[in-house]
Amino acid sequence: MGEEQFFFEKKNQKTFIRSASAALPPNATIGIVGGGQLGRMSALAAARLGYRCHVLTPEPDSPAGQVAAGVTLGDYEDPAALRDFALHADVVTFEFENVSAEGLDLLASIRPVRPSPAVLRTSQERIVEKNFLNAAGVPIVYGPGRHPASGSVFLYWLDPDGMTVEYSFGMEQF
Repeated sequence: MGEEQFFFEKKNQKTFIRSASAALPPNATIGIVGGGQLGRMSALAAARLGYRCHVLTPEPDSPAGQVAAGVTLGDYEDPAALRDFALHADVVTFEFENVSAEGLDLLASIRPVRPSPAVLRTSQERIVEKNFLNAAGVPIVYGPGRHPASGSVFLYWLDPDGMTVEYSFGMEQF
């Protein structure tokens, strides 16, 4: 599969990051790697838009699995589970950045993965992510840093409307 391409659009002094990918046709199945709360909310929103979701999760009773049209139980790095999961999806996404980039590479060889494994790798490294956002003209407010209580890593930036956004990971264990 081809690598996802992004372009930056400046509008009214704001920078927007857009994907050059084609739109997903109606009634398609979206594969979601991860079965947590964000996967659940994504599956519910997709269903309202006429899409089905199939979830890859290691948890037998995951929040996303409870509402998805289908579930593949397996590890994010298990090639057999990943291949089986890919057979049930037209396109693949992931609900959080603590999944295997190598697993997404395998999925990307079978189905389109959006955002791409390269984007995942960027989001897994806060300094790389900060440099990417700076290059795109996104104003960084603070970070990257580490929350003292949980040890989670965070980065704050301004969205196109001037609101401060926190992006963090590592709270799952807190």
